[in-house]
Amino acid sequence: MKILLNGEVQQVAPSCTLAEVFQHLRIDLATHCAVAVNAKVIPRDKFAHTPLHEGDELLVIHPTFGG
Repeated sequence: MKILLNGEVQQVAPSCTLAEVFQHLRIDLATHCAVAVNAKVIPRDKFAHTPLHEGDELLVIHPTFGG
């Protein structure tokens, strides 16, 4: 199925979870990143239990530091 990850189309297995997508795409998230699915922030402990669907939009948010 196709999803959007930070605005880019990605092909992933059907009926996969958020955790499986990151594993499949070999994305290692830093501990300070946040992830939103369809504009809803998902807690890290819910990644393995969050199913994804065709057309879902994922956003990985990296904080910026400095002044």
